[in-house]
Amino acid sequence: MKEIKNIKLLNKYIDQFSLIKIFDDHIKNHLVLFEFEKNEYLCREGSTVDYVFFLVKGDVKIYTTLDNGKSYLLRTEKPLSIYGDIELLNSDTYCANVEALKTCHVIGISFAYVRKEYLNNAKFLNYLCRNLGHRLDSISQMSTENLYLPLSNKLAGYLMMHVSDETNQVILKSSFTDISDQLGATYRHLSRTFKSLEVEGIISRKGKYITILNKAKLIDLAGSVYKFE
Repeated sequence: MKEIKNIKLLNKYIDQFSLIKIFDDHIKNHLVLFEFEKNEYLCREGSTVDYVFFLVKGDVKIYTTLDNGKSYLLRTEKPLSIYGDIELLNSDTYCANVEALKTCHVIGISFAYVRKEYLNNAKFLNYLCRNLGHRLDSISQMSTENLYLPLSNKLAGYLMMHVSDETNQVILKSSFTDISDQLGATYRHLSRTFKSLEVEGIISRKGKYITILNKAKLIDLAGSVYKFE
């Protein structure tokens, strides 16, 4: 994470996403623009909340860690998204992990300042309620898809979330066992599905390096799984 000291760019994002309508005009004095590289964490589950973050550029995935140590994907998001909103109401630590899928720009506001100045602000609370309702709906939809969609669709979505735009490659940082657990499949079923995608000429695989050979077909196969909210 690094701070971007560029007032012009910050004001561009403020205007683009109408952040003043969520807060008030004087909020500009309390906004900080950050950049997160791919695979960096905007938020780590269990860590202390310092900022309320607004994602204004890039894509992220949100997941939580289960008691057995495995990760469970909750959703994927693009701008405009807020993190730290649930924590404003009932916690001082993040309840989920938010990881950058590509370079992201994020506007941060002091967590303590928002709690002090805006938890009784009707305009801000209205925004929080609408945002939380939308998030609940997207999590419910994704949970249903995880239960009933074929593994080929879920795997295609997983690969699309992690592909590099520059190299058209995915480097698997998790083991096959972890990936199969995350996608709700067995190790053997996952191996067979990878092989099927190779036979169809959609991907090629060498160990942990996956090359996307037919991105359009992979996107079509991913369908609603590769849909950022």
